[in-house]
Amino acid sequence: MKKFLTGMALAVAAVSATAASAPSASLTTSGATFAEYTGTTVGSNDINANNTLFWMFEGSNLGYNSYLLMFDPLSNGSMAGSVTFSGNIAYVASTTVALVGTDFLFSNPAVTYDWKAKSGLESNDALSVSGNTLTLSWRGASPGDNIRVLTVVPEPQSYAMFLAGLGIVGAMVRRKNI
Repeated sequence: MKKFLTGMALAVAAVSATAASAPSASLTTSGATFAEYTGTTVGSNDINANNTLFWMFEGSNLGYNSYLLMFDPLSNGSMAGSVTFSGNIAYVASTTVALVGTDFLFSNPAVTYDWKAKSGLESNDALSVSGNTLTLSWRGASPGDNIRVLTVVPEPQSYAMFLAGLGIVGAMVRRKNI
C-alpha cells in the first residue's frame, strides 16, 4: 500500500509539473533573448535590460496559468517575435487597468507589483493571439511593456482518468499480491 501511495503522489506531482511548463520564444529582434525573470518587483521600470523579453510564471487559479511578459529597456527599444505556451491563451491583460484588475486573482505573493500609469502596452505596440501562440511587436519606453497572459490548464478530466487508471492498476497489483 505504501508503494501504491508513493506512486500516486509521484504521478500527481508529475502531472502538476507539466501543467505550467516554461513558454518558448522565437524572437526576430536582432540580438534579442528570452529569459525567466527571477526578480521580486515588476512594473516599476527597474529591469532596464535592452534586448531581453522576460517571462515569469505567477501561478495557477480558476483553471488558468498566469504568466507575465515584460520588456523594459534602459531607453527606447523594440522587441518582436512570438511566444508559445503549453496551453491555449484565454486572455491577455495588456493595459494598466487590466493588470491591476487581475492582480488579486493571479499575482504571485512573493512579488511586489508596482504598476505605473503606462505599465501595459503603449499605443504603437501590437500583439495577436492564435491558439497557444502570442505574436508581438513592441516599442518599449518608460516604464516598459508588460502583459499578463492567462493560459488554459489542461482538462481536469484527463487527470482524473489518468489517476483512476493508476488506481485500477494499483488495486490489481495489490489483489495479486494478497
